[in-house]
Amino acid sequence: MDVARVWQGLDEPLKAFHALRALASYAPEEATRPKVRAVASELLVTNPEMPGLRRFAQRTGAVV
Repeated sequence: MDVARVWQGLDEPLKAFHALRALASYAPEEATRPKVRAVASELLVTNPEMPGLRRFAQRTGAVV
């Protein structure tokens, strides 16, 4: 989660998304936490065309 936030802060949305996916892969129970959903939502607002992001956001509960 921290790595995703760092990449997001450095304006590296793809790397932030990869970090979120890694988190979900290694600790699926963490992927639905509010902080993860918030980052996924923010990434989706700024990068709606990113492949796989909308599906990830839906799966984690960031969007319906």
